[in-house]
Amino acid sequence: MSTNYADVADKSYQVFDYGEDIGYIYTDFTCPSELIGNAGDNVCTILDKIKNMLGNYEYFYDVDGNFI
Repeated sequence: MSTNYADVADKSYQVFDYGEDIGYIYTDFTCPSELIGNAGDNVCTILDKIKNMLGNYEYFYDVDGNFI
């Protein structure tokens, strides 16, 4: 993908109608494997499992105390 007009001047374009998906499609979160914690595990253990499964994610509290 380029933002330089000379690179894309000879390319054709595609027209989309209202309501068509042209980017991300929202889907329900599904876990590809079992998400099971042991008795006595804390919430951070489960959150770490989810974070590691998703990849480049993190969780934290912001300066206003909101969980992100």
